[in-house]
Amino acid sequence: ESDPEFLEHWDDHLSPQSNDDWGWDEWGDLVVFRPIGHEQGYKYPLVIWLTLQDEVAGVTLRDWFPDLSDRNYIAAEVQLSATGSPAQHANRVSLAIREIAALYTVHRHRIWIAGSELAADEVLKLLPILAYPVTGGIAIAPVHFPESSHAADHDRSLYLATEYSAGSTVAEEFADDWSLCGGPSRHTTWESMEAARLAICRDLNLWLMEQVCAPAGNESRG
Repeated sequence: ESDPEFLEHWDDHLSPQSNDDWGWDEWGDLVVFRPIGHEQGYKYPLVIWLTLQDEVAGVTLRDWFPDLSDRNYIAAEVQLSATGSPAQHANRVSLAIREIAALYTVHRHRIWIAGSELAADEVLKLLPILAYPVTGGIAIAPVHFPESSHAADHDRSLYLATEYSAGSTVAEEFADDWSLCGGPSRHTTWESMEAARLAICRDLNLWLMEQVCAPAGNESRG
């Protein structure tokens, strides 16, 4: 059962979870990756991968899972409206967290939002305004960086991956500002995002597990 302190019960009326040992479940417009050896009672970290509307549902999630990890996390893809405001997007993410946590056992202190390119821009915009329980964010090759002041007064972690380019300095400064404002950050640079995807997956998985294990080392799945 879901943690009663985390959310109210979501009255599910959608298609049931598949009976496979692992794979992708579809709940309306939510696509969820269920890890290998999924255990109902274990509180899994959750990674919510954001995409913009009009993209085929689930494609981005399959780009990153199970390569990022086949057993450490529950992951979900959430589509945002291309014309929505940050407040509307924050509400959509918050609703998705409640929906997912009503269907699966989720660790309420281990939730990250993620995105690549334009969706990574949304991650950077949403992190400072999202309410508990979001732990941090993952931004892969963002196109635009918000003003550094947008990162003020927070304690959320940030993983930032960019390509080697003239914009790397801006990304590095943003990551430094993020850390100065209270949230730990890691900035990595790569020759090519496409060619380095598997290497990014490995590096990101290590970073996430460091975050998962830091306060409660006995909850890692290894």
